Amino acid sequence: MLEKPDPTHEKRRISSLLLMLSTLISRLLGIVRVRLISTVFGADGTADVLNFTFSIPNNIRKLLAEGALSSAFIPVLTRAVNQDESSLKNSHAQHLLARILGFQAAVLIPLTVSVWIFPEAVITFLSDFSDPHQIAMAAVLLKYFIIYLLIISITAVIQAALNCRSIFYVSALAPLIFSTTVIVSIIFLSDRFGAYAMGIGVLAGGLLQFFFQLTAYHKSGYRLSFSFQFADPDFRVVMKTFLPVLLTSGIFAVTQQVSFYLASRLPIGAVTALSNAVVFWQMPFGVFYVSIATVFFPAMSRDFQKNDVSGLQKNLEKGIGYIVVFLLPSAIILFFLSREVVFSILLSGKFTAENANRTADALQAFLPGLVFAGLFNYIQRFFYSIQTVFNAVKAALLYAILDISITILCIVLKFDVISLGIGNSAAYIMAFIIQLHFVRMELPELMSGTAAFRNFFRVLAANVPLVILMIVYKLYANAWYITGSTLRNFLLLLLIGSASGLVIFTSYRLFSVDFLYRKKGLNK
Repeated sequence: MLEKPDPTHEKRRISSLLLMLSTLISRLLGIVRVRLISTVFGADGTADVLNFTFSIPNNIRKLLAEGALSSAFIPVLTRAVNQDESSLKNSHAQHLLARILGFQAAVLIPLTVSVWIFPEAVITFLSDFSDPHQIAMAAVLLKYFIIYLLIISITAVIQAALNCRSIFYVSALAPLIFSTTVIVSIIFLSDRFGAYAMGIGVLAGGLLQFFFQLTAYHKSGYRLSFSFQFADPDFRVVMKTFLPVLLTSGIFAVTQQVSFYLASRLPIGAVTALSNAVVFWQMPFGVFYVSIATVFFPAMSRDFQKNDVSGLQKNLEKGIGYIVVFLLPSAIILFFLSREVVFSILLSGKFTAENANRTADALQAFLPGLVFAGLFNYIQRFFYSIQTVFNAVKAALLYAILDISITILCIVLKFDVISLGIGNSAAYIMAFIIQLHFVRMELPELMSGTAAFRNFFRVLAANVPLVILMIVYKLYANAWYITGSTLRNFLLLLLIGSASGLVIFTSYRLFSVDFLYRKKGLNK
């Protein structure tokens, strides 16, 4: 059936691809960072401290930066930007942004001061470290990381404003600056400062990332200002949404922190194995899910503000479809090549084969839930865009209960670090299934047409050749990767990965899978 090209969706598709490419580079740099940490510090107590301590600001950031707060204020900010565009002014958005920044300052400055005064108490409370040296090192690092949290939280507000103006190139490039700075710091400063070199790099990278985005922010007509006059209608709407969203994100943050706590109770090296596995898992998750959600979340919010139910449904289904298109083959490839990836990238210096096997086992346990994690989190964004956050809270609470319960059960059964991956995967799968029921209550038309199901099964069928290729490879390939991180092994891994990518790309073209290939003028 003929249909007119949709320039808006084409623009969003291109924006998503740009973000995917830049995020891919950023995640590759993240893997380089992990390799450096593994090479320099191995998987001993120092590496555990680095990975555990950095998880603390990352989890808080999900509450007060691009997580809960952004999810709450982007729909309201989108409406303010639309009002400004119609009146050719920036006043509505500027006033809201100033109040959001003021709110962040009011919360984060006292938190930062408290952490600087009582860093060891925070580490002792959140971890199960018993070595005084580990606690002291973590306390110093936490001081660096908490300042980074303050900087990156302000940067997240700036980034949200740019995204609502459909300016995505800054979001694409900024993480590259951060990752490069951390890598350079570890390379050149670790001999002199040891583990603290990462703290210096994180703080410097956060500052550079902030100033880079601030330039584009000013060019868009905004100024960096802080207002503490919170008696504002738009700000009150944000806060009304923020509290339940904060509860939702808090549930996720607590769940992840519990995972790191449980890992810290396992034999030494478990925290590093968990952290490394999550880095590889987040490679496709960050590249594909985050890029798609970054583009489609403001679009769904805009559709809701305009009462465009058809557009809202279309954007929701498009996002769901694109997440499956990219995350399904990613999960398949990483599952079959987990040891090849971990050994070829991390096995060097103080990082041993035992450490590599432990990381690969943990990674495999996380991968069955990869697609469902993307779908679950995207639908959470849908709930935020239509301001029905109670459904998001229920879904998040269900996920947390399942994740922690299943993880503890697996630890009791002596499954070691893979317990964390099993709990994560099982929780995402079960929570997503129940979450779909909530979506159908809000949008009964979702996935109701035969075209949506046809596209879904087309993607599944298009991945069958990839599964066959991976099975054949595992049956006939030897353990070439056990020699570790060498140029030969890296090139072999690149060759196998490229062949897998070529197979899925060709299969997607043959099956005319949306996003990568579409016949012009045809509604497939």
